[in-house]
Amino acid sequence: MDTTIIRCRRCGKKNRIALKNIDSKLNCGHCRERLTILDSPLNIGELHFEKEVLQETGLVGVIFSADT
Repeated sequence: MDTTIIRCRRCGKKNRIALKNIDSKLNCGHCRERLTILDSPLNIGELHFEKEVLQETGLVGVIFSADT
């Protein structure tokens, strides 16, 4: 079965989700919060970069920009 991992935005726990269920209403197995799948870029600053990018075990696409 093909699966993916979605991290809960509320408690941070990782949830293994079957790809066939990805369009269903999904809840975190730990805190029961509704799991969300981002459909647009997420702006991450220096404060959250390690948690959101470096500690992620899956693939992460990153575009860097700087104020000039």
